[in-house]
Amino acid sequence: MSGETIEARLKTLGHVLPDLAPTHEFLAVNVVGDLAYVSGHAPYLGGEFRYLGKVGRDFDLEAGRSAAQLAVLGCLSSLKEAGCLEHVS
Repeated sequence: MSGETIEARLKTLGHVLPDLAPTHEFLAVNVVGDLAYVSGHAPYLGGEFRYLGKVGRDFDLEAGRSAAQLAVLGCLSSLKEAGCLEHVS
């Protein structure tokens, strides 16, 4: 790695980490030893959950890709909050 942070690389690719979604009923990140487990992330952006429903029934494949991308960015936001983001490879 060239010393560039993960957030800087994401920004170069046109992505910005979203605000964290509210997690009242589960632990978004659980660190055990040198592993970080993430769970329960959904497409959340701008204070609301997006893309509610099922791909193919409620929205098309391209919207499904966008939903998956938002969920992964949410995982990365949670890892950042837990202090684990820079350990992701």
